[in-house]
Amino acid sequence: MESPIFPLLLLGRKKDWVKHPKDTRCYVKFHPLVTQSISCLTYRQFDYASYMHYTHRLSRWLHKRLAHNYTQAGILHPYTIRMSTILRDSGTHHSLRASNNARQVDEALTELRERDILMSFTRDVLRGPRNSLTDITYTLLPTMAFIEEVKKANRRVKLLSTKPRDLEYSPREK
Repeated sequence: MESPIFPLLLLGRKKDWVKHPKDTRCYVKFHPLVTQSISCLTYRQFDYASYMHYTHRLSRWLHKRLAHNYTQAGILHPYTIRMSTILRDSGTHHSLRASNNARQVDEALTELRERDILMSFTRDVLRGPRNSLTDITYTLLPTMAFIEEVKKANRRVKLLSTKPRDLEYSPREK
């Protein structure tokens, strides 16, 4: 499916807005998949402000992935992911040297640890022929603050899925 982010964008003129700020109207239509996600309440809540303060793009991607996929976050349930999966799914540039890729992922995970998302992470290195680096399996342990954030998002999803939704406004009859 191809569509611009805003397929329809109608804006009032700046001159009209300056003269009559309350009367000037704008209309924005979102991408159809965004609209569907909002209507069906299939999106997940996460801390966008902290998400935007990361130095590395890969740190942002990992935070978003954890917030969306790691719904069972807990001290007893660490999150496991491979370096090859991170590089494939994040769209990160692949270096020809596996050690450069590992360094890039380690920097991103270290930033997540510094930002109080991860308590710790461990690496299980998989070696190939002639002891070359093939892949790394990372085991991520979240902080209590991140666990609470995930639990809050889970409660919100549960609340919204059990609550009847009125997507259309219908005035009461007298």
